This record gives sequence, C-alpha cells and structure tokens, in this order.
Amino acid sequence: MRKANIVILLISFSAFLFAGIGGYINKSVSEDPINNRLYIGINEISTSRFSEKEKIKYDIINYMIFDPVSGEKTFIFPESNEKVISTMLFEIEFDTSDNRMVLNGDMNYSDYKYYAPNFIINNFDLTKREPRNKIVFLLSHGFNKPQELWICTKEGTSLEMLTKVDSKESWHLDIKNQKIRVITQAGINTTVKEYDW
Repeated sequence: MRKANIVILLISFSAFLFAGIGGYINKSVSEDPINNRLYIGINEISTSRFSEKEKIKYDIINYMIFDPVSGEKTFIFPESNEKVISTMLFEIEFDTSDNRMVLNGDMNYSDYKYYAPNFIINNFDLTKREPRNKIVFLLSHGFNKPQELWICTKEGTSLEMLTKVDSKESWHLDIKNQKIRVITQAGINTTVKEYDW
C-alpha cells in the first residue's frame, strides 16, 4: 500500500511539473490584437559534448514577429544574440473600466494598483490615450553582470540599447508619465536617469 501511494505521488508530481513547464512555454507568445501581430519567444537551442542531439532550453534569446494574415516573420534581435530576454513589455489597449493601460501578460487582478509587478508603476487613474508603439526588453548575460534595457517599435524597427542596469540599480516603467527610469542607489547621491517611453 505504501509503495502504491509513493508511485501515485510521483506521478502527480510529474504531471504538475509537466503542466508548469507547458504553461511557461505558452507564456512566450504575446499577442498584439490591435495590430494583429504575434510575438513568439525563440528558445535557445544547445548541444552537449556528450550528445549531438539538440536540446531546447527554456531561456528566450529572441522574439519573432509573426503576421497571421501574410505569414511574414521578422526577428527583433540579431541571430548572434546569446543574452537571455527575461522581460518583454508593451501596451495593448486602454481599459476604460479601470482607467489603466493593459500590457501583454497582464493578470486580471481585482485591484491592479496593489498587485502590479514592481517594475510597472503609475498605471491607474489614467487619462485615456492610445497605446505606445514601443516594446521594452530586459536582457541578461550571466550572474553578476549588468542587465541591459533595450527598446524598439512594435514592428521591430529602431532597436537600441538604452542603458545597462547593475546590482546597485533598479528600473521601472512609468505608464502615466511615459518614462523608463533607472535609479542608482548611492545614499544622498542617488541618481535617476529617464528615457522616453
């Protein structure tokens, strides 16, 4: 009886892990319904020295913009990019019921202003406006190395690195004031850099 319970527990845990992994992969696809585009995360593919078989990793290293009507696809970052894209954000539409901007990956929280991710601020009590034609990315390349903030248009053009963010710094996207800010902590010499969003 005890062995049977252990087997059932292992099977249940495996199913939980599989479902979690599947959910993670699904989150790598974001849609822009206004412009009818899909942004598909491109996972890193690696081979080990012990096997020639390719293995798909869960790290996203690029995004493909896919047009469902024409079938056209373009990539945002160069093929040579090896940095992991940990964050990708863009505005989708204005939510008139909450007076806030809906972003890709938004959760339907009952009280958004208290549960929004800490790098998205001032996204409530907004005046209605059109979504910005921009995407912001956060890229990382290993531990203890500065992360990079990149920006481009929703068409994937005008790609540029805004700045690097190290361990003494934090960043956020200010929806109301349409700014990306990087804060460098240094006591009374703390600085704030702003970039247009």
